[in-house]
Amino acid sequence: MSKISNQGGNVGQIDSMRGAQGVERANVGSVNGMRVEVGEGTRQPSRAGETLNAVKNFFKDLRSGFHDAFATLKDKVRTAYQDFQGWRAAGGGGAGAAQQAQAPANVQAVQAPLVQTFDEKRAALLEGLPSGVAIDNQGVISGSHVVQAFPNDPLLGSQAGQSLDDTLEETGNSQLNPVNKQGQPVSLATIAGIPVSSQSVKDFYRLDLTLGTGNGAYKSASDPTTNNDRNESVVRNLKNFTGSDEAVTVLSSVVNQQFSRLFTDSWSKSDGSRSVCQVEQGKLGPVNYRAPDGSESMVQPGGIGTAPVHITQTQNGDFKVEISWDMYYSGLGRGHGKTDFPGMDGSVMKASGHIEFVVDGAAARAGQLDVTVTQPATITFEGKMAA
Repeated sequence: MSKISNQGGNVGQIDSMRGAQGVERANVGSVNGMRVEVGEGTRQPSRAGETLNAVKNFFKDLRSGFHDAFATLKDKVRTAYQDFQGWRAAGGGGAGAAQQAQAPANVQAVQAPLVQTFDEKRAALLEGLPSGVAIDNQGVISGSHVVQAFPNDPLLGSQAGQSLDDTLEETGNSQLNPVNKQGQPVSLATIAGIPVSSQSVKDFYRLDLTLGTGNGAYKSASDPTTNNDRNESVVRNLKNFTGSDEAVTVLSSVVNQQFSRLFTDSWSKSDGSRSVCQVEQGKLGPVNYRAPDGSESMVQPGGIGTAPVHITQTQNGDFKVEISWDMYYSGLGRGHGKTDFPGMDGSVMKASGHIEFVVDGAAARAGQLDVTVTQPATITFEGKMAA
């Protein structure tokens, strides 16, 4: 047995085993826990030779390590590219999906469900639409959704779960009793000297409003005035129709876009949750609409603020309000959360609505709003999925 040492005082042992012919064959030992092989035979390399060999081996191992690492990286890049090609060819999910690397245990992998077949797209579309809507095997969209109450959605605040009557009345009263951001009461706007809701100032001039019936009916769409002059003309005709400044004020709270928007925010799915769709208002120009017969055309959407409104008086002096509208929807959700309708290939869906309600005449002439819905908001859907 031989002993070796260095200047640092590290000491190790080298054990020699002799072969049958008395030659040292495998001089093996350890230095500070490291394996040391002196070599075969009794000749041992010099210290300079050992250093040179160590440097050569280091660079050899380094080159080999880089080669292996680069080869591994190249394989991963190739696999990722193949996955992407398969995903794109499949329209969102692809052949490479099965080759995805498993996520670490502490990371939750999130992947959108793959929607590929017609039936899958139809099911995904129906899942987001309100109850009452149907899509047949040819992709034809039909059916009507009837709004009796608002969905139980916390995002709707106090309106969640309310009846349509209560919500309409609450919304109208909030316009008749406006407050500022600090919650302090503020005055109503005025048109032609009569107090009106602030929203009506923005909407009266662009309404398609009809007051009364027959040849004596006032039709704002035929009024030659515009903008502020049209606002004043609408208010003067409302005064002549109702015979009361107070009734004009009350009706101004229910005949405007803010009030009417409730009819498009109150859809419920079959499970009672809220159905939210993105309406197209025409700001970006015409949109493509595919009719139930498969024909396509470009249509110019209009907001509900331009919907025809017809007000008549009943025999007991109440005011019957009818609102009809055609609107077009392009996707599920709204804003940044919007996704295009599955299976529609960019085409919009048509939704035609109608509602009738009565504003108590005696209460209105006393400056109070009392609303009764006589025909719930009914929205009929039309369109067709892509072939």
